[in-house]
Amino acid sequence: MLFYCGFDTFLQFKQKGGKNNVFLQPLSDLILDQNDKVINAFIGWCSLFLQTGKGQVLYLGYSKCKNPNETGTIIDKNDLVVCSQVPKYIVNIECGAKETFLITIDLDLYKWTGFNFSKTFPTQISLNPDCQNSRDESEEKGSSAINNHVEASQFKVEQLCVGVEYSCLLTDDGRAYLFDITNGLLTTLLTNHKIISIGAGQEHILLLTEDGKVLSYGRGSRGQLGHNNLDNVLDTPAVTIEALDGIKCRSIAAGGWHSLALSETGDVYAWGWNESGQLGLSKDKVTMKATPIPLEISEDDSFMMISAGSRHSMAVSENGILFGWGWNKWGQLGLDPKTIVCCDSPQVIPVDEKVTNICCKFWSSLIETERDNNNV
Repeated sequence: MLFYCGFDTFLQFKQKGGKNNVFLQPLSDLILDQNDKVINAFIGWCSLFLQTGKGQVLYLGYSKCKNPNETGTIIDKNDLVVCSQVPKYIVNIECGAKETFLITIDLDLYKWTGFNFSKTFPTQISLNPDCQNSRDESEEKGSSAINNHVEASQFKVEQLCVGVEYSCLLTDDGRAYLFDITNGLLTTLLTNHKIISIGAGQEHILLLTEDGKVLSYGRGSRGQLGHNNLDNVLDTPAVTIEALDGIKCRSIAAGGWHSLALSETGDVYAWGWNESGQLGLSKDKVTMKATPIPLEISEDDSFMMISAGSRHSMAVSENGILFGWGWNKWGQLGLDPKTIVCCDSPQVIPVDEKVTNICCKFWSSLIETERDNNNV
């Protein structure tokens, strides 16, 4: 089962079939075809994409323009739209504040045009001179160096994260590049390390290496880079976060101006802005932390998943219990915003079934639970 909670002004979720006074809205309520079901969902600031079992992709959200459907009827903003041109085998739909992209199982890249997806690709790679050596210093001398210009056909897109100021593209060979979402230009190789995961916030990018190190790039205005200062990392390759040295991490999450990391032992580390308690600390006592600190939760809780929105955070324990903390003005924690606007310590979010997946973006959250046996 998939549930949505959070910002609803553009989605008008409750008017499309959602239930009043229910903070975790079941996405199955949006499907008119009783023989179909939602198998995946992707969220942005004012957009929601639903992938159904019959291969359809439905779009709900704000659009600047009106568009005629196949019958000539004008589709107005905030209507549930069936996308007519959708590639098969979707891996991810990455929704940014201004642009949205889709990645297929073949690692092809598509761009959202307003009502459908069209295939696109990065135009070129112009590398940062500081990264024009072989990726790993341990590589033997004489091994092929990175060229100044690499054709787009020489790689596939593994991941893409779209931030507000910076976006990042990860190729199938583990290289992470700054990505200009407007013109499709890859401008900077961020590191020589092999990267397995990336994340983007308002002003920063996080990168996770194959050996569990966490790197950061961008602006450090609120300590979100984790280097114990508010300095920017812009003119050099991404920098390893020294406070996490010796801690092998398996997951990262970039919030608006805060960051999370999950260690292999199930510990959560947080740093950056704490204006709404998104670090799990008292917002009245701590405004920010410029270096990672462990999340204070019961020693009995070990975590398997983390996610971060603009000013809220979530984590799932190994036994499927959902925790949330931070900003809840729009109900993005799945709690009643009339009684809880902020949580500055991790709270158990009441969910009937075991939670298996989460995704926080901007002012919203998606929560996936084990299948409801009554609907099998």
